[in-house]
Amino acid sequence: MQTKEIRLDIGGRWLAGIDFGGDPAAELVIAVHGWLDNAASFQWLAPRLENRRVLALDLAGHGHSDWRGPGGGYAIWDYVLDLDAVLTALNEERVHLLGHSLGAAVVSLLAAVRPQRVASLVMLEGLGPLTQTPELSPDQLLKALEWHSAPPQFRCYPDRERMARARARGRFPVALEAARLLVERGSEAVDEGYVWRHDPRLLAPSAVRLSEAQVAAFLQRIQSPSLVCLTADGISTPSARARLELMSDVTIVDLAGGHHPQLEPERLDSLAVTLNDFYAELKGQAVAEEVRV
Repeated sequence: MQTKEIRLDIGGRWLAGIDFGGDPAAELVIAVHGWLDNAASFQWLAPRLENRRVLALDLAGHGHSDWRGPGGGYAIWDYVLDLDAVLTALNEERVHLLGHSLGAAVVSLLAAVRPQRVASLVMLEGLGPLTQTPELSPDQLLKALEWHSAPPQFRCYPDRERMARARARGRFPVALEAARLLVERGSEAVDEGYVWRHDPRLLAPSAVRLSEAQVAAFLQRIQSPSLVCLTADGISTPSARARLELMSDVTIVDLAGGHHPQLEPERLDSLAVTLNDFYAELKGQAVAEEVRV
């Protein structure tokens, strides 16, 4: 599959991504990665998706995309605004959204408020945004203020291989081969060695989070056929899974493995089959609708 780099101007900022090619007439999947990852997160999965064009984005502040300007931040609704602007820039009437972790939260919010633009929704290891109970909101804001008063400095690594080994052992571990993919796109050379490309402000605690009631209101508004893939060693909890009952047209699939199923070589084929089956069923339903009409 022939891939190419893309850059989209959204309001004077550039969002980068990878166009994984395919039949120009095929339906478009916009893929959105997780926190501190980048578009390379879908490098192995995209070629396995049948009869689909896949365009994977670097979210703002990640990968090759621009950082937000001075005073800007990375609240989840800012990512939703960016994604909506991307759909406008691409001039696509309807797209299929595929999100992992943070990306899953972003695509779920857009699907809730722009149902006419979303043909389907796939969430990998994600069930909507993180939430905060109202009584803890002052503490959450304080954490953000304290972080911004003394932000940490990036570590410089002598080579990318050491970066990959560090990424492989991160909060959500991935195989070394997968870590190398993310590091290749997510790092840059400086005089002293290599540093991460992503904006250090991505590490700051959120100043404000949505409440569980607010997230529920969004999930109840989703009309698109949806697929949720959760893993045995991932991040879902019983309370988070309860959110699935709020969605009207959702298929839930439990997978083996960890938080990054699209980056686990031994899981890729089964994940691709799950997604291809979902998309094939959508196509069959669309054909049946056309016949009835």
